[in-house]
Amino acid sequence: QFYATTNSLLDEFFPIKTVTLTSTDSDCITPEIKTLLRKKNKLMHRGRQEEADSIAAKVGKLITKQNCKDLAHLDSKTNSFDLWAAVKKVTGKRQITKPLPGINAECLNEHYALVSTDNNYIKPCISANSPIMNDTITAMSVFNMLDRLKPTATGPDNLPSWFLRLSAPIIAEPLAQLINLSIHASQVPSQWKSSCIKPIPKITNPISPSDYRPISITSVLSRIAERMIISQFIYP
Repeated sequence: QFYATTNSLLDEFFPIKTVTLTSTDSDCITPEIKTLLRKKNKLMHRGRQEEADSIAAKVGKLITKQNCKDLAHLDSKTNSFDLWAAVKKVTGKRQITKPLPGINAECLNEHYALVSTDNNYIKPCISANSPIMNDTITAMSVFNMLDRLKPTATGPDNLPSWFLRLSAPIIAEPLAQLINLSIHASQVPSQWKSSCIKPIPKITNPISPSDYRPISITSVLSRIAERMIISQFIYP
């Protein structure tokens, strides 16, 4: 019910817009920049030059910000290989790594599942009759965390961080109740146990699943619940 409500609000007030990014586009071109460029072109065709110029200035700032973000980790101590890799990424001259034909999604899933599985793990019993302590995770603490939420990747539940930050006054209390129920029932919602894994090659020519680095993206709410539990129980 929580996800049905939040997704309906997201679709009602912020409908999805689609934009196509091709391989010929530079790495600094994001969906937001591509959308603004299309809007600028439409305004120029309609003769609204001043509005088009303002959007062009905004696009320039976004491109500069994106390039600075990509080059922020480079300094005088960076080796030449990483330096030229970053330069080629900005200029568009980059080496394309071809995946090995024998490695597919099923093979990678089996490898990551084997690595992350603890054979000695004992699943706790699900308790349905344990008393619920309403002050374990308070709505105010959830609101403060949502209100200070930084831009981060959207997980499989398709709830972006900016929407959670805007809707913090509305969803803080029901989200706190869900976290409390999860703690006292020893059960994690299925939406919070799903993740999107993108394998990134560690070497130029990967030959086995271990040559890929799994970049895992979980739902933002899952990360928030984890931080709340760690701050309330682990750190003390």
